[in-house]
Amino acid sequence: MSDMEKWPEIEKAAKEKRRELVLQGSGVDKRISSCGGLPSSVYSLQLLNYLEVSQCPSLTEIRGEIQYLTNLQSLVLCRNKLTSVPDVIGILKSLKVLDLSVNNLKGLPKGIIQLKELNTLNVSCNFLEALPDGLSQCTKLSTINVSKNQITAFPPDLFSERLDLLSTLVASDNSIQELSGEIYKLSALKVLDVSNNKLSEIPSDLSDCPKLKEINFKGNKLSDKRLEKMVNGCQTKSILEYLRGKGRGRQGEEGGDADKKKKQQRKKKGKVAEEQDEVEELNKMVVRVLRISEAPTALTVKVSAEVKDVRPYLVCCLVRGMNLKAGNSLKRFLMAQIVPLGRKELTAVELIRQLHLEADELRKQKKRQNVTGLHKYLQLLEGKSLYPCLVDAEGDVISFPPITNSEKTKVCAGIPIHCRRHVQIVC
Repeated sequence: MSDMEKWPEIEKAAKEKRRELVLQGSGVDKRISSCGGLPSSVYSLQLLNYLEVSQCPSLTEIRGEIQYLTNLQSLVLCRNKLTSVPDVIGILKSLKVLDLSVNNLKGLPKGIIQLKELNTLNVSCNFLEALPDGLSQCTKLSTINVSKNQITAFPPDLFSERLDLLSTLVASDNSIQELSGEIYKLSALKVLDVSNNKLSEIPSDLSDCPKLKEINFKGNKLSDKRLEKMVNGCQTKSILEYLRGKGRGRQGEEGGDADKKKKQQRKKKGKVAEEQDEVEELNKMVVRVLRISEAPTALTVKVSAEVKDVRPYLVCCLVRGMNLKAGNSLKRFLMAQIVPLGRKELTAVELIRQLHLEADELRKQKKRQNVTGLHKYLQLLEGKSLYPCLVDAEGDVISFPPITNSEKTKVCAGIPIHCRRHVQIVC
């Protein structure tokens, strides 16, 4: 029997020229065990940009042929029993996500530092004693998770200005003895977790990380007992203020132009970080058009001119192939929508009047000024003489933005989302 016959998933991926392949579970593990590893055919799927092989205890190594999957952007090899990863992994120049968590790795290949596009590295739950030098060459790294290993120290170049996108560093449950004061150079750092290590000091320079929002130093026996008490019970802001105060005291004792210059440089970086935050917020507002169909049968949306003053912007998309099986998938999908009506049929004016009455009643019952749910959107229509609504091709109102959707289009578990060919926005 050929590889393809033993591995129908691989045969299907090759035949359909798929970009993703997931192999996981006991059935896959049995075949890996009988084959002595992954079949060579998997390394011939050169169109793959996502490959996951997980929960297979029989998988102890990845062959050098992995280098042929040059289009890979995500490589997930978690929950196996890997003892090594070939150095040729560095040839995968497009790789952005590398997950080697929950394996038996004692070391990482030097080739990792050649992955210039890498933004997420997860090597948690292994037996690593050290990280490779040169990680600062992976300048697009934003998340590093090395928790639950046997690491005793961070590589010196990890705290480098070149890693100006690194926002999350998780290194809990290791044996790290020192945190370098150079950590302030990580200008984008937002989350730092070094809990349950062997730290005795926390550098005051940490307070100069301009974006730091969350830190965890619990489980370390610090020489400063007041600080040790704070890290076990205080919020990040209070801890950073305490460290900042210690830093000022030390500067006052040492003095000198060098300290003053260093402080000015950090202040400048803080200003740059604030500007970057503003850019990030603006980027969240940018709508990226992924694809525009030119087919004559494409869905159409007709917008009435009168709506412009009330609802100047509208973004629509058609989602296919979404799996809404039991679990949180349906709930997550509904989080992107406004709550369905669940009411009897009534006009927009009647609905607004009814919602205002409900909001007033809620305020009285809960004795507070603010209201939750769809009531909080009422203010968006105050003073408007016209209300926008979405009408389908049959003339039925299917949505009343920003207040609520229609009972007709309510999504329930096991019921497919119905889509009309034409949608019209009217007042």
